[in-house]
Amino acid sequence: EEDDDREAIRRLVAQTAALGIDVEHLRVRSPRPVEALLEVAGERDAGLLVIGPDPARLRPRTFRKAVKRIRKRCSCLLWVAGEGP
Repeated sequence: EEDDDREAIRRLVAQTAALGIDVEHLRVRSPRPVEALLEVAGERDAGLLVIGPDPARLRPRTFRKAVKRIRKRCSCLLWVAGEGP
């Protein structure tokens, strides 16, 4: 994420928190990011997991494969940014 992205994310988190919703913004850096993301979501008892690709850093096929693996094993709601309505 770039500095501009971080600021936009901070604003969104603040707006959501102002509605009384618990929000936590995490950046997962791991050799096995899907497993790490699912582990953190499980530990935090997440109700909604929001993920989105950075097209400059991730090939579309790689992202699609990761989303498929997350959908298969995720125990909460999943929102994939940029996907359909």
